[in-house]
Amino acid sequence: MTMELAMDSPMCLGLHTTPASLDASAVLLADAAVSALIHEATLTPKPGLVDRRGPGSHRDMDWRMMCRSAQALHPTFCTMALASQRTTDPQALREDLGRIGREGEAIMLHTTGGVNTHRGAIWTLGLLVGAAAQDPSWCN
Repeated sequence: MTMELAMDSPMCLGLHTTPASLDASAVLLADAAVSALIHEATLTPKPGLVDRRGPGSHRDMDWRMMCRSAQALHPTFCTMALASQRTTDPQALREDLGRIGREGEAIMLHTTGGVNTHRGAIWTLGLLVGAAAQDPSWCN
């Protein structure tokens, strides 16, 4: 399963970004983060965890919800990449990433009806996206 998004894809045009602010590398990083989340959910079998066979020990989520949640986070990861490219002060960047991450959590919870599908992933992948966005050699 590959996910290719156009620069003007509705998934990129979330609460955080506008078409003029999109950068190709930020979109690619967000694409990669969302793809990783979907691939992780799709990996089967994973005893006790959500996979294509079922919810595992999670009675409040399933594979489709995991995929919807991942897709809803695309603008969050895109915005984290943009912030990392544009902010040079480490403290300001940490504050920006925290704010963007909390906004992403709200989007996730809205998308899932209040179920925490990816809170930890927002932070771990968000920091990885931010670090990669600061290093232009990642896309070579």
